[in-house]
Amino acid sequence: MQKFRIYFFFFLSVFILSCEKHIPKKSLLALGDNYTVGEGSLENQSWPNQLKDSLANFNIFISRPTIVAKSGWTTNELKIGIDNASLNYPYDWVSILIGFNNHYKGGNIIDFKEQFEIILSEAIAFSGNIKENVLVISIPDWGITPFAQGRNRKKIEKEIDNFNQI
Repeated sequence: MQKFRIYFFFFLSVFILSCEKHIPKKSLLALGDNYTVGEGSLENQSWPNQLKDSLANFNIFISRPTIVAKSGWTTNELKIGIDNASLNYPYDWVSILIGFNNHYKGGNIIDFKEQFEIILSEAIAFSGNIKENVLVISIPDWGITPFAQGRNRKKIEKEIDNFNQI
């Protein structure tokens, strides 16, 4: 009887592992800046990887996210990064989390709007022209963090809101 249990659990494990390989995985392209790469945190704590792990709880499996992002990037630098990346699209989902550095570096909101619209158009193309599969993540209000101490937090909040309206 003990030998039967060992064989049973062995074959059950092999069956489960082989089924797992056949579960179709979705693809995610994450475009962005420091918040996308998870500046100051481990890779598995970046927002695309947290999304991947969270969706797995709902039996939605994502292969390793493709990330085109770097700390300090503005929309202009992200566009250059996209142009220089080797992307294998279409992706099931594309996310955009950009704008923090445009704001932080005192960038012009009109320039941000023009550059963001170009990135958004490309993101839609990367999703196979399914705009519903493009996630635009709002710029976090860094004015509430200790980093903004001594600065005009209300002004930061209002400016971030204006950028996020775009």
